Amino acid sequence: MPLQFSAVVNTSYVTVNCASLHLNGGHSMSVWLYPTAYGTWHTAFSRYFPTGFNEQFGFGMTDTGVYYSTGYVPYNNTTVFYNDAGLLSVWHNFVGTCTSAGPVVLYMDGVSVANSTIAGACVDSVEPIALGNNYNSPPGWSEPFEGSLADARVYSRALSADEAKTIYACRGRDNIVHGLVGRWQLGEKADGVSASTSTIVDTSPSLFATSSVGATTPTYRATSALRIA
Repeated sequence: MPLQFSAVVNTSYVTVNCASLHLNGGHSMSVWLYPTAYGTWHTAFSRYFPTGFNEQFGFGMTDTGVYYSTGYVPYNNTTVFYNDAGLLSVWHNFVGTCTSAGPVVLYMDGVSVANSTIAGACVDSVEPIALGNNYNSPPGWSEPFEGSLADARVYSRALSADEAKTIYACRGRDNIVHGLVGRWQLGEKADGVSASTSTIVDTSPSLFATSSVGATTPTYRATSALRIA
């Protein structure tokens, strides 16, 4: 059951308190996205640094496609872009991987679509993980995502190309758990139910608690186009 962020406003978001999550080496993230609008830095799934405007990791939409960003010392970013005019109103799985001072790879539906090399060593953060928007303090909420997302994951290692393919092919039914440090399947409630801090559950071993939900409340939506276990 995906979670829909229905309006491009700065009050539509979810945050997860995860100060104890340390990702100062290679790491990966995976998420299913159903974007309904392009836009400049419409952030769907991210974790920012405590200072500046850059992300430790992040996925989101641009004016022409999608981006994956990862951070390096001292709070800078390496970002890769994939431009595609056909991303709207279609479910796609995105996996981003990085190794410290090594490759940065963006996969869409199990296929590598963009890559680069991170410009320095990976650096840690203590900020919350955010769904549906960024969390950057200051200035706060400023990059709202419009659309739906499901099965958001964080790994404390770089996933392989074969693992990215498996995540896409299995649609949530894979057994890729090595290094899994955060997973929000977002299938907790029925269609039309508003999300709350008690309904959004981390099913990884970390069991991070959801700390806030924005005033423009995300809503669970049923879909026959995506089946996440």
